[in-house]
Amino acid sequence: MLAGLGGGLGGWLLVAAFDLHGQIKDLDAFGFAAGALIAVGLNRALRT
Repeated sequence: MLAGLGGGLGGWLLVAAFDLHGQIKDLDAFGFAAGALIAVGLNRALRT
């Protein structure tokens, strides 16, 4: 769970860092969810 939250936060920060046109307002929830899903997937893949 913590890895998912950390990945979501990391994804959101990456999107915010490269947001030159203010698009984060539209994509913040999507970026957070995508980052969390990627982090959970990597965590599960690396555990096996």
